[in-house]
Amino acid sequence: MSFVAIDIGASNTRFVADNGQINTLPNDMLFLNDGEVSDIVPDKVQIEDSLEFTIKKTSGNPCEYFPVTALAGIMAERHDGTPVTPSVDDHKYNQRVNYTSLILACAVSQIKSQTPEQTDVFIAVPPIEIRDARKVFGEKLPGKYEVNFPKFGAGGTTVTVDIQNVYLEEESKMAVFSFFFGMNGMPIKEHMKYMQGRVLSIDIGASTIDLAIIDKGTYQDKSGRSFKIGGNVVRDRVMNDISAEYSTDLNDRDADRTITEGRLQSGNSYINVGSIVDAAKMELADIIVDRIPSYFKNIGSSLKMINAIVVSGGGSLQSQYIENNEVVKTSESLAYFITQKLLETSPNTEVVDYGEDARFANIKGLYILARVNSARNSAK
Repeated sequence: MSFVAIDIGASNTRFVADNGQINTLPNDMLFLNDGEVSDIVPDKVQIEDSLEFTIKKTSGNPCEYFPVTALAGIMAERHDGTPVTPSVDDHKYNQRVNYTSLILACAVSQIKSQTPEQTDVFIAVPPIEIRDARKVFGEKLPGKYEVNFPKFGAGGTTVTVDIQNVYLEEESKMAVFSFFFGMNGMPIKEHMKYMQGRVLSIDIGASTIDLAIIDKGTYQDKSGRSFKIGGNVVRDRVMNDISAEYSTDLNDRDADRTITEGRLQSGNSYINVGSIVDAAKMELADIIVDRIPSYFKNIGSSLKMINAIVVSGGGSLQSQYIENNEVVKTSESLAYFITQKLLETSPNTEVVDYGEDARFANIKGLYILARVNSARNSAK
């Protein structure tokens, strides 16, 4: 059975099918009236730039979120109204935008990766939601969907998505899984030394931070926790400081780019704002480190019993940009600031930066698990 593995984030959805090609889709969506078609003409022919669509569920258990007509990404930006994004204030399985993103990812996977109509779906969710998410997603998602893209292709494009089985996995578990293994399933040699000890996974997303412990390669179920903070703390601080110092009000997208690069666009030139980004990252590092003692108290353990901490997620990366084919670093990674704080209380615990693919840690781990599951089912 083919599969699509999906990781829904606050700013975009990452997904991958059997071929191992990771793709992203924007999940800022503007919902229209049922059957409504906008007057917007896409500027480009790629599916990512033509995301106006209608989804109808044609078989399986009823789902109150369908039918739905919506715009996403650049199409949503060009239309009147305020797009909706996934909210940290509600569970993923209770939000219309997330159900829409899941089916949209499956449909786009057919177009880009030739995924068959019949497919299994693997979804990464915060550890705290895993039990209820398995029940709710498992009841509402399976079935057939008709997905129409009126602005993609000559005369529009329609695909059928037939979801057979739905599997849910903890985000933090997936992050550390991909730390130990490559997408080809082979162990990553330089990381195997951590397999014999206890590893704390800290996965930093745009709006949540997920924690979990892997003990000698085994995921500890009771250790999964989620905090409703994340890279948004850094973004809010940077937006406020940029506004105060440079009288420039950034929107979320421009603020994210400023953090990623550590520089602020000023006409045709740039201003280095690495110190502002550093201060914002230090603020988030302080919050994370302050919460770690209570986390360990709740699970009946101690930070000093941890051999290594792996920091992953898009919110963990260093700030940099490319100039004359050279990488110019403007701000340290969040892992660096966490390390400096933790060394004060646990000097023998090692903090490991996941690496440049940190933003794809969850989806890579989910892909590995999906491949294993698919191979196991095929062998039956």
